Amino acid sequence: MQPQPFLIAVADGSIARFLELPGPGKALRPSALASIAHEHDPSRAIASDRPGRSFESASPTRHAVQPKSDPHDYEKSRFAAEVGKTLNQALEADRRLRLVLVAAPVFLGRLRKAIAPGLRSRIHAELAKDLVHETNERMPRHLSAILPVG
Repeated sequence: MQPQPFLIAVADGSIARFLELPGPGKALRPSALASIAHEHDPSRAIASDRPGRSFESASPTRHAVQPKSDPHDYEKSRFAAEVGKTLNQALEADRRLRLVLVAAPVFLGRLRKAIAPGLRSRIHAELAKDLVHETNERMPRHLSAILPVG
């Protein structure tokens, strides 16, 4: 019987990189999946219109109206969907593959939702930490509690 491989997705709101663990006791290595980076534009470029203005009900004073959505939040959700699509394709391509998600807590929730419902059972573990800038050499120390890293 062959050892079960793991795909580790390490992501934040704008960068996703992928590692693989071929089996228990083996060393982590970069995955064949290409890293994904998404540059977020400044708010002034994303939402080019000024916020609307409204009158106060009891006086002629006017106030800016806050937008109902955050453009950066929307961009991060789109990025999570893009990363989820890549992960879904990888899980479909290899039925033995188990998934480990490593992301900041808020982005981890978005990433979890981006995984296809039929593939969510293949999530082996989750780690709510922003480790996207951590080196590959130091990554085993963070993952040793949830993976059999050698």
